[in-house]
Amino acid sequence: MEELKTALREPARREPEFLIDLIADAASSRRDLALKLASVVAGVVAVPLDVATKQDLRRLERRTARLEREVKEIKNAMATKEDLRQYATKQVLGTAV
Repeated sequence: MEELKTALREPARREPEFLIDLIADAASSRRDLALKLASVVAGVVAVPLDVATKQDLRRLERRTARLEREVKEIKNAMATKEDLRQYATKQVLGTAV
């Protein structure tokens, strides 16, 4: 079996389409082989996408946390209508005295 694997590696490197066609032909006649092949392909493709998605989510979480902090700081620095009313009342009382 090892000799066969070694023999198949060289044509697979030189002409990968040939090997893909062979596998596709075999998979088209056997449902269990087709499902196994689909699972292998999905695993190869899905892992990098999953990693990228996790990285994107982490980046978004950090950005959201930073923005929330900035909004909180802005809210803390802003005067409310009540603050302005009290300030205006103090100004009026201060000038009246």
